[in-house]
Amino acid sequence: MLAWDGALAALEHPPESAAVCDIGGGSAQLVVGTLESGPAWVRSVDLGSLRLTTRLLADSDPPSAEAFEAVVPPVAQIGMAAGGTARALRRVVGTLDGEGLAEAVAELSKLKRAKISKRYGIPPPRAKTLLGGAILFTEAQRRLGLPLELAGGGVREGSALALFRASAAVYA
Repeated sequence: MLAWDGALAALEHPPESAAVCDIGGGSAQLVVGTLESGPAWVRSVDLGSLRLTTRLLADSDPPSAEAFEAVVPPVAQIGMAAGGTARALRRVVGTLDGEGLAEAVAELSKLKRAKISKRYGIPPPRAKTLLGGAILFTEAQRRLGLPLELAGGGVREGSALALFRASAAVYA
């Protein structure tokens, strides 16, 4: 939920409802809510870019979307991708909509990790898991039914907001 707070706080004109997807190394979080009420629907999928890479992509097995089967998010007006994987994917393709993410998966699946790192200026540990992250963002985008925009904020900004709010409450 920190990524949701951080992503919305970075928007100049946030819509009434928003979905934020943050793909981490061990899990993926999807949050949908409104500005008025805050996060109303939160799901954590026990599959992240590192976990997917380690379990399925290391041996070149085809990945599975089984982990997302029970994920049926409510409708939102905007979809945002937060985190380092999203920022790295943006270096590979211009957009994080269905077409852009499909292009990223196709491109990354053809390249060795060292080439990904060199070509796109992505640190080697992130390059290792970027294909897994692209696959997970593709599935999250498909479930949300919205193109994903790169969020200007995420967990760090959400954490800073939470600390600020806690401090303000002490002095209120």
